[in-house]
Amino acid sequence: MATGQNLQPGRGNDTSNLPPQVNTRTLEPEMWEAAGRVFDRFAEAAKPNLIRRAQARGAIEGAEIAAGEREYKAPLFQFGDVAAARQAAVESAYDARTREDIDARLTTLRQEYRFDPEGYEAASREAVSGFIQGAPSDFAVQVETYAQGKASDGLRAVSEARTVRDEQEVVQALGVRAVTLQERLIAFGAEGRMGEAEYAETMAEYQALQDQRAGNPAVLYSEDQRLADDDKLDSAILTANIGRLSVNEYTDNGGGMAGYAAATRFLRTEVLEGEAFKDQTPEARQRIYRDATTQLNQYSAVEREERKVQQEEERQANAARRETVGDFAWAS
Repeated sequence: MATGQNLQPGRGNDTSNLPPQVNTRTLEPEMWEAAGRVFDRFAEAAKPNLIRRAQARGAIEGAEIAAGEREYKAPLFQFGDVAAARQAAVESAYDARTREDIDARLTTLRQEYRFDPEGYEAASREAVSGFIQGAPSDFAVQVETYAQGKASDGLRAVSEARTVRDEQEVVQALGVRAVTLQERLIAFGAEGRMGEAEYAETMAEYQALQDQRAGNPAVLYSEDQRLADDDKLDSAILTANIGRLSVNEYTDNGGGMAGYAAATRFLRTEVLEGEAFKDQTPEARQRIYRDATTQLNQYSAVEREERKVQQEEERQANAARRETVGDFAWAS
């Protein structure tokens, strides 16, 4: 009779449906290892999408922190590319938003204090301090570095604008004063007062002013320009003086055609042919003669018009007297 011993499992031997080569005692670790490899492959495939989502979330958080809408909390730990991407996005968004705020504030201050470096420096210092104090400690250094750099740039721009404005005011003031002195010197010439002390003092002031204009780089007044202006003034003074003398000739000779002939003869003799203007170039002499003649023509035209008016008034007065006499005779 069969004992059935061949059906009993042997002591210490495992039985299963697996091939005889597989050891069931080592199967579980191998399964976990295989599963881990599958998870790693899945995680690696999903990582780009997770990084993008982390970056988007971090950008929103960074902007909200900069706007004061969210409190910043530094991460207690940070592992992996996804976490690093999120933190980098937070920092980048915070930095971008904060820089925009700093730029806008300092630009406003530059406009408000555009010619006032001292006022801008005080206001920008206060603004920078506010940005630093409002920044989370992790970002305070970068905020301070950027804000102070922009404030320094603004101070330099405001200072330069102030310098340019001051220089323009100096240039304008010097130019106005030069014109005033030129007109005064020409008036001296027209009045025949060139030998007086006041004329000499005015001329000395004018020359000192010309030295200042030519010696100031901000004025952009070259030596050639100065020489041209001085020559022009000299000719204007001489013209005013000789024009006055020609008018005297005109009146001394009774005015009218006779006076005009005497005056023009005087100008030709003195300016074009005389010794008084021998230091002037031929072109300058012609210009002085022409300008003095113009003055003479203007004076004689006014004088002739006044003479016509006077003659008309005399004619009317005589007519009135004749009419009165006639009426008296008729009445008699």
